[in-house]
Amino acid sequence: MESFLVKIFIPVLTFFGFSFSNINVGPDENFQEKNLKNDFLEIEKKAEEDKNSQVEKTENQIQEKNIGYFYGNTEISIDENYRYIKSNGIPNHEIGIFPNKANPNSISEQNHFYKVSLFPENTGKISRTRISGIALNGIPLEPATAEVENGFKKEAFDSLGMGTLGIDWTNAHVQKDGTYHYHAKPEGLLEIVKKDQEGDLVQVAWAADGFAIFYSLSGKFKPSYRVKDGERNGGPGGKHDGTYTEDWEFIEKLGDLDECNGVWENEKYFYVITDSYPYIQRCHFGTVDKTFEGDREVFRQRQEESQKRREDRR
Repeated sequence: MESFLVKIFIPVLTFFGFSFSNINVGPDENFQEKNLKNDFLEIEKKAEEDKNSQVEKTENQIQEKNIGYFYGNTEISIDENYRYIKSNGIPNHEIGIFPNKANPNSISEQNHFYKVSLFPENTGKISRTRISGIALNGIPLEPATAEVENGFKKEAFDSLGMGTLGIDWTNAHVQKDGTYHYHAKPEGLLEIVKKDQEGDLVQVAWAADGFAIFYSLSGKFKPSYRVKDGERNGGPGGKHDGTYTEDWEFIEKLGDLDECNGVWENEKYFYVITDSYPYIQRCHFGTVDKTFEGDREVFRQRQEESQKRREDRR
């Protein structure tokens, strides 16, 4: 009983400024005071350890919240301002057969590294880059293609919405250097994401400017693009049917999304992957990080090579 009372009152007395050094005690009492002090020090040490453990736990929770979801071989880390995303470019789902008749390339490991802002801002000014974002499984999003026909950029999907250029079941294919990348809704990743995330909006990627990219399971958000009327002016000729990028036009407020397939909701701005054109946003309203700019010269060369192959076939 005495030991219990000691453990209760010693911390209380110390808290109010009572000092044991001011007590005059005899030899027997010295031994008891020493034990009491040791008990108190142990209690104080344990309290400090618990406090530090709680702080570390809180910091880890904040870290996990900022890192967000990630899948497959992706590695994500953060500092005060940026989210860093690394992957080997191999998806965490089954892929189509590569090479195939329309895509003679084989998938290979890559050394992907991207950086996005933790605090993106919608500047109201549009910027464009070849790589629109990075999926949560470390696969780049590249909605446009390098295929050009008579000056018109060919889409990855034909007028009926069917994949061309060797696109597989998850709307992706492989570049010459072995890079596997998505051109539209990443079906394979979505199958995994839907089991892990709740609600209608599920996150599938980070955009090149740091905003999140979601997919609406109910198709809640509609894009504001449509196929132009009439005939093409030059290029391959014929009627606008959606085969080429130039066949499409943006009509403000035609749908729910802006020109970059983005929307404000609950005071937050984000992009949405849609089932129809542009599928994945082709532009950004935030500041694109340089890690997404890639080698523009290589992309230009790919476009020229594509144009030359088509001319040689004639």
